[in-house]
Amino acid sequence: MTAVSSGATSKSKAETWAINQLVNGLAKTSENPKFSTFAKNWFVWGKCKYLERQINRRDYPRSYAEHQRRLLVNHILPYFADYKLSNIGVIQIEDWLLSLRKTRSSSTANRLTGRFLRNLKKRAKDDPVFKKYLEALLNN
Repeated sequence: MTAVSSGATSKSKAETWAINQLVNGLAKTSENPKFSTFAKNWFVWGKCKYLERQINRRDYPRSYAEHQRRLLVNHILPYFADYKLSNIGVIQIEDWLLSLRKTRSSSTANRLTGRFLRNLKKRAKDDPVFKKYLEALLNN
């Protein structure tokens, strides 16, 4: 979303305003961003909105967030970083899984795939801008 003042006096009101702008198609957004942009703040302590919500609901160890970030950086971003979101589908994820199995055990590859898909689904459900790019994955 391009920087625009909401005129709100609290963070929660500003976030509500921004979400309404996105949902109603009033905000200018990046058209079909790369996966690396989409995942920029995933599991980055102090920057990831998903983590903030989890921390507010229950104890969420920083070490676990750092582990999840390492998995993203070491196993997912090397393959998907330059993909446009609209180009990631079931076939691309299956190809990624096959490439993982060449260097990792099947159980490790399956565990990474499960985490990746769960994170995509959670992020897409929370973020109306990205949801349209991941519709196929949400329905599988």
